[in-house]
Amino acid sequence: MLCIGYGRYPPHSTIDVWLTMISMVTGATCYALFVGHTTTIIQSFDTSKRLYREKVCESDSFENSNIRIFGRRNIPII
Repeated sequence: MLCIGYGRYPPHSTIDVWLTMISMVTGATCYALFVGHTTTIIQSFDTSKRLYREKVCESDSFENSNIRIFGRRNIPII
């Protein structure tokens, strides 16, 4: 578990074990940060489209709720 590479050179002293563990944790943290930032950037590309769809959906639900409450109104076209 504490080997770098394919296990050919395992750590021999306590300092080597600590350095190996720190490098593993650092690598995992850097990978997680990279994936998190990449995901955030990809999701931010579609923000305006998502907000537009939410407003259209809210508008449609508002219209439908008013039709159920007040019924359809016949507005004369001039």
